[in-house]
Amino acid sequence: MGVKSLRNWQKNEVRILTQFYPKMGTKVVQKLPRRSVESIKIKASQLGLKYTKLKVRETPVQRWTDDEWHLLEKNLHLFPSEMTVLFPGRTKSALEKAKDRLRKLKRRGDRQRLAGLDKE
Repeated sequence: MGVKSLRNWQKNEVRILTQFYPKMGTKVVQKLPRRSVESIKIKASQLGLKYTKLKVRETPVQRWTDDEWHLLEKNLHLFPSEMTVLFPGRTKSALEKAKDRLRKLKRRGDRQRLAGLDKE
């Protein structure tokens, strides 16, 4: 089963695991050489720790401004690839998602939510 030892976890080991596991996952084994990957997974689970792999984004997250939402609404008939000229700081994917979101809100008639889109 790959068990290196049945010894108890030391406070400093738990601190290292708690600090680094959420970002590193089982790669934290590099900082805990006397622990196996399996023991790290078990202890992390017992502590309720979750590994959240961060995705590398093409562009940083940018909130949509009121002007952008209005421009998008006026140009919903265009394809996202055509809209990239109007929205130079937005990816095609961001434009597709924003169009879908705007259409859904319009279908529901959610005027209050439409007015507050830029605040999300």
